[in-house]
Amino acid sequence: IGYAVWAIVLGMIPTNLLPSDKTIWIRKFAAKDGEFFIKCSLGLLAVELTVLASVGGPAMIVAWIGSPLAIAIGFALGVRLFKCSDKLAMLIAVGASWCGASAISAVAPIVMASSEEVA
Repeated sequence: IGYAVWAIVLGMIPTNLLPSDKTIWIRKFAAKDGEFFIKCSLGLLAVELTVLASVGGPAMIVAWIGSPLAIAIGFALGVRLFKCSDKLAMLIAVGASWCGASAISAVAPIVMASSEEVA
């Protein structure tokens, strides 16, 4: 069994065995550092380390400034210009800024979005 299967199983155990109010801290902890881990894993998966070393500095600046800025602007536009709810605006901003449906699925429990807002 690979490490990915173990990660999924170990993540499913507490969320399925404990009531949801007892596991909210797990989701908040995972969401806090989720962007960092997604960016690092995608960067390390897609390129050779020599290429990553040559663009590392500028790429980190873009990742750490561009991504939060895109989310903030997307959220503000969603709430103010398009009159979306806070939850829906955050889901759209995160989905557009990060990696689409997987980012929306990861953030939905954190903002306590309804299934209609996620769909």
